[in-house]
Amino acid sequence: MTQQLTILHTNDLHAHYDEWLQCAGFIKRRRAELGAERVLFVDCGDHCDISASVCKLSQGAVHADLLSDAGCDAFVPGNNEMFRFSLEQINAMAARSRFPWVLSTVGSTASASLAAHASVIVDKGIRLGLLGVIEPMDDAVGRLHGLESRDCVATLRDEAAALRAAGAELVILLSHYGLRDDQRLARELPGCFDVIVGGHSHSQLAVAETVGGTIIVQAGGMGQFVGELELTITDGKVVAHQARLHDSGAFAAADPEQRRILDSHQQAANGVLERELFQLAAPLSKPELVGLLASINRLALGTQIGLMFGPAAIEGLPAGTVRVADLYRVSKSMLTPASFKLSGRQIRQLLTERLEAAYNDRVVMGIGFRPQGLPFGPLEVAGLRWTETATGPADIAVAVEASPTPVYQPLADDEWYSVAGLTHLANSENGGFPALDGSTELRFTRFTYLRDVVCRYFESPGASARLGHPKLIS
Repeated sequence: MTQQLTILHTNDLHAHYDEWLQCAGFIKRRRAELGAERVLFVDCGDHCDISASVCKLSQGAVHADLLSDAGCDAFVPGNNEMFRFSLEQINAMAARSRFPWVLSTVGSTASASLAAHASVIVDKGIRLGLLGVIEPMDDAVGRLHGLESRDCVATLRDEAAALRAAGAELVILLSHYGLRDDQRLARELPGCFDVIVGGHSHSQLAVAETVGGTIIVQAGGMGQFVGELELTITDGKVVAHQARLHDSGAFAAADPEQRRILDSHQQAANGVLERELFQLAAPLSKPELVGLLASINRLALGTQIGLMFGPAAIEGLPAGTVRVADLYRVSKSMLTPASFKLSGRQIRQLLTERLEAAYNDRVVMGIGFRPQGLPFGPLEVAGLRWTETATGPADIAVAVEASPTPVYQPLADDEWYSVAGLTHLANSENGGFPALDGSTELRFTRFTYLRDVVCRYFESPGASARLGHPKLIS
């Protein structure tokens, strides 16, 4: 008996909603053309991105609703779902979704439970067994959520065998691991999967790869493509396949129901986004804004010193009323505010390094930076004053209390000082500056981001006055 199955697949949207509305319209039309009973639509993670205000303020609900309406059959969460939300928020998204979340390599523990399936069987005229895998990222699920990170190879081998024993005729792995690791899994687990539908590496595979008999596909990222894989199946075996990428820029129109869903969530978010934060008597340049963020973070965390680097903002702000929406527009960073301690000697070295092009010109591409590829720029500092000399900073003094007119004391090399920054500024690996190595007493609150701290700071009376900034209207 010969059957046809079409897999439509997307991955790594990263909250590019305009492109998604086009993709969803195509997916609905294509499923209607082919017949829903023989089309499997899956998404392979990072549909969310909390740098988008409606994603963050809806706690991902907008994505559950959009994928549900598009007819998603199964979803493997990516790092932007699993590592940017609390476990409670993740489970709420999964519960809201009208499709199963599938993640085989993460398990619940006695103290933490994940609302995802280790595997599922979907009937599309042929019984399809679906598994899911996510890049472990140094046991991020354990560190962030207290969940169990299972051995990928052993777990997937066992789950695939269990699916076939339960009657699955084809086994399909939904992966948010990246193309290189998808290829590795296909080599190390020959015969386990008929198809791997991938994500995470944003690979544009116009033609399917075949590794060890396993077909591998992936559809780029940012909503640019919808992938389509046509399978011809005879007696439970794939005997022919054809893959293609459909460019969303060529799709006829955005889907109106998807637009309605997005607009509904946006209207709900607007109640927060329109809230006024502060007034500016004159425009703030980008460096001035980064410096203001350093001051706000310092006062909010109650430290002596504040540090902030260029990726904290993409541009400055005009004069006038600054609303939450303005802050979200210019500060997209998903890095977590943190306090830590540096010695006076480290601070002295840091003030020298902050002016060196080798560090200022560094372009950041790591997790949490939005948008990717911004240069560090000169490190902005609050709570310190010093004199620049030809041989380096001199007469350095440190604030000893967090207030707009603090008392300053001379810097002592062997003393330790409290610093507010971001988690990435606690060491040189992420923060760039060698002087940061050796910091101690790192403290931060998970799933809290710079925008959250700034918004919360301005909820208190007299917030602008406490900052003592010449361009802020008290």
